[in-house]
Amino acid sequence: MLYLNSMYKQFLKILSVILWLLVIILLSSIPGKDYPEEVFDYSIFAHLAEYFVLGFLLARVFGKYSFKKLIFIIISCLLFGIFDEFYQSYVPFRDTSILDWVFDMIGVMLGIIGYYYEK
Repeated sequence: MLYLNSMYKQFLKILSVILWLLVIILLSSIPGKDYPEEVFDYSIFAHLAEYFVLGFLLARVFGKYSFKKLIFIIISCLLFGIFDEFYQSYVPFRDTSILDWVFDMIGVMLGIIGYYYEK
């Protein structure tokens, strides 16, 4: 019974990652002209927050104390970030930015660090 409970918890963790990836894609699908115009460019914080959550959730799926798992998480997020930026280039009034991708990766690293120091 304990094994099934553990599998169920792991399934929910994986499902949360999949759902968050869908949220990121959904947010990337919003045409640029539909975002509110602000004096301050809040997109930096949006990128940090989106990918902070992604890094945290993936770290939660794979657990602590494994360098190989950490590298896998970073490379997976790196590739998804590239895909996300490439995808945005096809969304009206959106563009691709290396700086956005850099903030994505900073968010991932902060999310991983947040998970590792949460307890």
